[in-house]
Amino acid sequence: MGDYADDDIVLHPAWRTASDPGDLVGKATVLARQDALLKSHRGTMVMDVESISANDSFGTVLGTIRTQYPQVAAIPFCGVWRFRNGRIVEHWENAYNAQDDVRKLTQGHE
Repeated sequence: MGDYADDDIVLHPAWRTASDPGDLVGKATVLARQDALLKSHRGTMVMDVESISANDSFGTVLGTIRTQYPQVAAIPFCGVWRFRNGRIVEHWENAYNAQDDVRKLTQGHE
């Protein structure tokens, strides 16, 4: 993602709520969060992509995130991306049951 993210990218994490959107702003912040999440799963996290649909402005990716650590989990997701001039400027993470699913992904690693 680092090659395509705009410097001012905005990430709307799956754990957001109406009262606390928890948005992350800036390429360095978004990439650091991504790296920390991957490292916390000790190399066991994979994304099984089922479909991709995109045009010049938006993209969606449907699939399942799978991990073996800190516990075995398979979480359906739909990522939505917004592009400007070929760069990622915004990304919405959407998990099937965000609060429970994110807890599975981050248990003991927050």
